[in-house]
Amino acid sequence: MTRQIDIALFTQTTGDLDILAAVGKVFLVQLVPWRLALQEHSARFDVLELTNLVHRMKGSCHVVAAMAAATAFEQAENGLKQMNAESWRPNCHRLLALTEEIEADLQAVMVAQAQR
Repeated sequence: MTRQIDIALFTQTTGDLDILAAVGKVFLVQLVPWRLALQEHSARFDVLELTNLVHRMKGSCHVVAAMAAATAFEQAENGLKQMNAESWRPNCHRLLALTEEIEADLQAVMVAQAQR
């Protein structure tokens, strides 16, 4: 699995990994409702709601220093208006997979931080 959280960048920006644990908890709590909303709005291909969801997740990825994922969410956000439901489907699957990678990486970082 590719590391999604850029710990060096986060530390450089905030200077404190304890902050990552705090914002990481909030990030993880939002994942379940976010994933459900993404699936619901993708099924109806509600471009406005999808754009809002993807935009919010892009910002959340920035907060936890998941920069590559933030870029992927930004690309999805920028491309949504040119897509149809069928062309959106693989993007949706990719974004959901990214959230799973971020979740696993963030949990590992939080466990390591708690053991310090």
